[in-house]
Amino acid sequence: MNPVSEHSNGTQSSDQPTARPLPAPIHKNKLPLAPLPGYPRPVSIGLNPSQKAAVEHNVGPMLVLAGAGSGKTRVVTQRVARLIERGVPARSILAMTFTNKAAAEMRERVVGLVGHAVAKELLVSTFHRFGLTVLGEETRALGLRGAKFAIFDQADCTGMIREILRELRTGKNYDVAAILARISDAKNAFQIGRASC
Repeated sequence: MNPVSEHSNGTQSSDQPTARPLPAPIHKNKLPLAPLPGYPRPVSIGLNPSQKAAVEHNVGPMLVLAGAGSGKTRVVTQRVARLIERGVPARSILAMTFTNKAAAEMRERVVGLVGHAVAKELLVSTFHRFGLTVLGEETRALGLRGAKFAIFDQADCTGMIREILRELRTGKNYDVAAILARISDAKNAFQIGRASC
């Protein structure tokens, strides 16, 4: 039985990763654990059963739920190395995390497992950087003019709403936070207007 801790927000996390395959695998070939020739280190050595299940999952997406310090980065990097061992081109793999520091650490660990020559085609990024890259490359498809656009943080949005309200000169006082909340609700409901914060 894995120890479980409860966070202040009421969610629970295990000290050990829990791997759950999402769709059923297309096939269940068991490949040997030995690395392909030229790879610096074998994959799946020294993992607990839950970590190994995530690394060895054969085909399709996998959801890994794990608490802090339970080895998520290790699991993801070894999963990437395992995919490469199985013949998935590194350029076809996207590994995402939340911070630049974690992305750099993940890349470094993958290089240690598969070597620099293979890892150079791998895309390791933060969620935000990846989103920004896609937006930058797809500006025309998104109806944006030119390649320049700005992403507003909360302070930018608040300032923009205040500026718009000043320009309207309605003589009324508006609750800026309530306006921002309505914009957020519309975005969450996928209601697209001409512009959003």
